[in-house]
Amino acid sequence: MGLKNYRVLYNSVNSNLKAKDDYILKNPIRIVCVGRLINAKNPINIIKAVAKIDNIELTLIGNGKLYERLIQFTRKLNLLGSKVKFIQKLNNDRLCEILKDFDIFVASNHYSGISKALIEALLVGLPCIHNKIKKFDNPELNSNSMLLVDDTEVSYRDAIQGLINNDIQRRHLGESGRKFANRKFLPKEKEQEHASVYINMLKGSALSIQHLPESAERK
Repeated sequence: MGLKNYRVLYNSVNSNLKAKDDYILKNPIRIVCVGRLINAKNPINIIKAVAKIDNIELTLIGNGKLYERLIQFTRKLNLLGSKVKFIQKLNNDRLCEILKDFDIFVASNHYSGISKALIEALLVGLPCIHNKIKKFDNPELNSNSMLLVDDTEVSYRDAIQGLINNDIQRRHLGESGRKFANRKFLPKEKEQEHASVYINMLKGSALSIQHLPESAERK
């Protein structure tokens, strides 16, 4: 990068997140995916994976240019309204209240860095599944805090089914993810870091800022 004096600022997230307090599966099992419906975050392989798993419900929260296409695709598979539900808009406070009520968080995201939605899910303690991003070095995406899979129908299906079948792994992954997120992404600490940088800028500090991609975007 060439910079010697810089600070990486992670996303600052909602401080009103409700932590998950049990890992007993719902009936049906509730899976959530939060993100803009665009090519770099296309959840189509997640939808295909869910189609092959029994007693499961996927909620997709987000909007974007792929919305209508995904609706049509889901309808053709006879999944719309039964196995797959779409929520185009949801207030972030409400999202942070209900995240704990899901069983597993699944993401498809080919941007570098770590998304706000994933940080929120980790802080809640949801077991998380995320695709590998081979083009970028992403130390925030590590196999100790989430399952990393190929962005394919089979990989998502196997990961979801594996967590469903293994109560101990599901709890361990959720708790490990929360510990990791609490070390790196606590909302109050991130807010203070952001504030201190801007204060230093106003004071004429020579500090350079490197924002991670999508740092201000809703995932």
